[in-house]
Amino acid sequence: HLSSHLRFFNASSYIEFIIFLDAFYWAPPGGESIANACLRVDRVLEQLKHECSGLRVLVVCHGNIMQGFRVRIEK
Repeated sequence: HLSSHLRFFNASSYIEFIIFLDAFYWAPPGGESIANACLRVDRVLEQLKHECSGLRVLVVCHGNIMQGFRVRIEK
């Protein structure tokens, strides 16, 4: 539950946390949020796992997808 984790935040870090969540779920008009990019990254990682296991793979992508990869790899 989110409220049980929030007790560890002070006021300034709580505000930073809310700003992070807002940025994570915000999408420009006609664009994609980082949260949605993470969903696409999940599908790509699953496909790579099945089709490219044991191989070296180079992924070329734009900033939101790079952020999605970072979120997924660091989780």
